[in-house]
Amino acid sequence: MASQSAAVAPPPPAAQKSTSAAPAPPAALEPKPKAGPGALPGGSPKPPEVLAAAKKLEVAEVTGGEPAGGRPDPVFQGVMSQLAEDHAVVTRLQERIRADEASGRKPDRVALRAAAAELAEGTDAGTEELDALVERSLAPGPPADPAAVGAHAAEVFKKFVPPTPEERKEIVAQADKPPVQHDPPPKGALELYEKNRDAFDYARRQLGVEPHHILGILGVETRFGNYTGKHPVMKTLYAIAADGGKKGRQAQKDLAGLMRLDQRGEFGKESADTMRGSYAGAIGIPQFLPSSWEAYSLDKDGGGRDPFNYSDSVISVANYLRKHGYAQSPKKSFFGYNHSSEYVEKVNGLAERIKAGLPR
Repeated sequence: MASQSAAVAPPPPAAQKSTSAAPAPPAALEPKPKAGPGALPGGSPKPPEVLAAAKKLEVAEVTGGEPAGGRPDPVFQGVMSQLAEDHAVVTRLQERIRADEASGRKPDRVALRAAAAELAEGTDAGTEELDALVERSLAPGPPADPAAVGAHAAEVFKKFVPPTPEERKEIVAQADKPPVQHDPPPKGALELYEKNRDAFDYARRQLGVEPHHILGILGVETRFGNYTGKHPVMKTLYAIAADGGKKGRQAQKDLAGLMRLDQRGEFGKESADTMRGSYAGAIGIPQFLPSSWEAYSLDKDGGGRDPFNYSDSVISVANYLRKHGYAQSPKKSFFGYNHSSEYVEKVNGLAERIKAGLPR
């Protein structure tokens, strides 16, 4: 899911704010249950440096705002384990992709997802998480070095002041019961379209997604980029991760993604420790959760992917919709963006109103 009812615009001042057979998985993919922090999926992944990096991460310690001389921060430790776990899975998937390409076969997403599920057995990874791992494995270049990202994360966490128990309770309560999204007027859509015509043309030609549907998403999410959220992203994700459960697991993945993106300098003028976003930790103009931005964002010029950049946001929304069934049904892809029927209808309704005002 790209957003979780993302940065809901506050209500207005009076009106604002609102089929070829899949190749058999490699024999070495016997899964083993997760054995606590730092456990790696799929037994002993290759190459060996994955294990070496994981071992370093398992013993990493940082107080993370706890009393001096206190215990290692459990959320930080979870992020370290997540970095190692993600790297192990993506590395193995990329090995499979290279083997397929060497045999003259194109990467098979269905087979890759099955392999990802086997590798990630015991880690509670759901369908969306597996799809994100597959998308990351298909990206050009090697996966991020978990040791380098872990060192960066340690520096970030050393400066980070975790939320107080009261703040954590408030953050989790809001994540469990998000505010109502307001249906914005189409005002601002035409200006955004004209200023980013190249990006919208690219989305239509290369990705097969119509501009009015992208604008419908951006309008409902952030009033066309005018309201990207007021909540400290790292503090929000930390509180949800500390609370545990399914949402806590997702927040841990998003913190790991946030650290990888931040270490690569993907946030433009923003940084992980200062960025603000939605009540659920969604970021930028399109309100992607960090792990979704990492998996589905695109930049047509091959440069950095900045969620606060309009061109990158337009193309990334189009790519996300394309990967979530847009060709079969735009509404289906909207539901992939946010699992709410009410959200789907708001996006679709706004998109149709916007369509009438766009140049032919």
